[in-house]
Amino acid sequence: MSLTVSWKKEWKAISSFDQWGRQELLALSKEHIKYLKPKKTDYLLDIGCNDGLFDVMLSPLVRRIDAIDIMPRHLKGYPNLHMRKGDILRLPQKKYDIVLCGSVLHYLRDLGEVTQAFENMSRVTKRRAFCTLIPNSKYKQQYLAGIWKLHKTNKEKRFIYGRNNAALWIDPNALRAIAREAGFKPQIVKIPSMIWQSWYMFSMVLEKPRRK
Repeated sequence: MSLTVSWKKEWKAISSFDQWGRQELLALSKEHIKYLKPKKTDYLLDIGCNDGLFDVMLSPLVRRIDAIDIMPRHLKGYPNLHMRKGDILRLPQKKYDIVLCGSVLHYLRDLGEVTQAFENMSRVTKRRAFCTLIPNSKYKQQYLAGIWKLHKTNKEKRFIYGRNNAALWIDPNALRAIAREAGFKPQIVKIPSMIWQSWYMFSMVLEKPRRK
């Protein structure tokens, strides 16, 4: 089943996103497949699965998905998809062929927790991990200035500005160093331009070096 067909069949039922939002998510799903390179025999760990939209797309491509989130939604009809409560600082003890970590790192408190998170991912990853939607610290002030202008009421401004100001914005070079120290071979990749966050966020492919 193609991604587009699967999107039409499944996402309308489980997602509150509008047409444009679904197309953005479809583009992100294609990025996940491009960089994770899933195999039918793979065990996949999805960290920060939310409502499982990406797992719906990936489930036909792998053997099993273990999906964790602090507030997971349990989907029915996907026998190889197992969703449960969890977070990146407390990963399972088992190993996975590939690991997806989408829109998670900015919820961590500091680079110390990011280091712990990458050490955890390295411990459970056999072949490759993919981290997406990471806010680039270079664009923090520009983004916050835009947010302040966009919202009209002071209440909206304070809430949205405060939430994004409190998020963890990360220097790509600092994250690359953390990834290497954790045992990964990192590669920074651009987010597709059709996704509106692409101008201030980035993604990172994390390869595990092959043992000789």
